Amino acid sequence: MPRKRRAARAYRNNDRLTANRSTTLMSGLELPGGDTFGSPEEMRRAWWLHRAELMAECRPLSRPFAYWAFEVDGYCPTCKKNGYEAEGDALLRLKLELTPEERSILTGQEPTRIPEVIPTGAVEHWAEVLRSLETRRDWHQREGRTDQARAWGDQAQLLLARLVEAGYCPKGTWPPDREKAVIRNMEVR
Repeated sequence: MPRKRRAARAYRNNDRLTANRSTTLMSGLELPGGDTFGSPEEMRRAWWLHRAELMAECRPLSRPFAYWAFEVDGYCPTCKKNGYEAEGDALLRLKLELTPEERSILTGQEPTRIPEVIPTGAVEHWAEVLRSLETRRDWHQREGRTDQARAWGDQAQLLLARLVEAGYCPKGTWPPDREKAVIRNMEVR
């Protein structure tokens, strides 16, 4: 009988969230010499057991590593292959659940100010901003806030026009006059 109690106690100790395990779930990094997960299944189990407290530690429009790994099938918004997408934009684009605080932040947020001229060295950065503007425009449209969607769409149109002036062509595939058609099609319906 004592053996069973010890086994149960050891099992409960594995459920305890140590600093190293918390770091692994939050960032995906394991600290050397610390308590680590024995398997991906153990890590998944710890995530679901401690999900609420780990989510509470996140800043708005951000999620822990384990959220992306176990709830969004391993999608990593901040990875190179996904264009270093902002986590907030990924949450909106993938139509993932937002907290009331996040909804409040997004609803009151004004569109990005667009510079008069886009420097050549900043074109890629502003191309990512364009993607973000479009994502937020679409989110406001889905939420039924057409005025806000229109404001975000107007900023996206302005930015696209300035990017085209700076020589930006998405993937270098636009035929002549394509940018005018794209600008016309970006209007909020």
